[in-house]
Amino acid sequence: PFLSGYTARDWNCFLLEVAMALQGRHLEVTVLGVRGIKSNLSHRRRLHLSLVSHEDPDGDAFHQRFGVWTEPDRLKGTLLFGDYHGGVRYQFALAAENGAPSFVNGVTYPERAELRVRLLTSRVPSNSETMQELDGFLPAMIKETVKTGLDSSFSDVEAELRLPMSNILGGIKGFGSSWVPFLNTVIGTEQSVELFVQVHVVPDHHCVVPDLEKWFNEERVKMAGEAPAP
Repeated sequence: PFLSGYTARDWNCFLLEVAMALQGRHLEVTVLGVRGIKSNLSHRRRLHLSLVSHEDPDGDAFHQRFGVWTEPDRLKGTLLFGDYHGGVRYQFALAAENGAPSFVNGVTYPERAELRVRLLTSRVPSNSETMQELDGFLPAMIKETVKTGLDSSFSDVEAELRLPMSNILGGIKGFGSSWVPFLNTVIGTEQSVELFVQVHVVPDHHCVVPDLEKWFNEERVKMAGEAPAP
């Protein structure tokens, strides 16, 4: 009788939420790519994600996340992340028992916290003379290590996006599943760069994860120019 009016999916969601709650709450950020890049198309870029708040303005307490340096498509001005353009996923623990700082347990923490996403751009062109020389005599693995070191040492914040934690938690399906505009940080640029991102909290939004995955895959197919899966 106590299950009257509930579907099998409702019951499965309840069980999944209980299981995930036992593992601890966490934030999941899934990024497909960036579009609208019009300058420095021969320069590699990568993502830099952090959870910032009044208590932790740089996000060091959560361990900042850095993506892989990736080259944009010079014809389309797009940049798709991940193996086979499948996107990338980042997680941040939101439970102290899972390694999150103790201040996440504060009642007002969601009102003071933001997810900060930065787009970093290397100042070293991929087709520079230095890079071409590396191609000539270094093994691929060592060459990539050297290129990554150069890109990381000589890079700037090209654009930044801040998402309030309260907006993420308040959304029925989290935040995103759409192209979200960055705020340009490079003075003099006129490009309007956008990020396709999905942000949700588990177990709060666990039941809508299948929908999120469906929307993400549809956009991935569209951006990659692939035929939709049967």
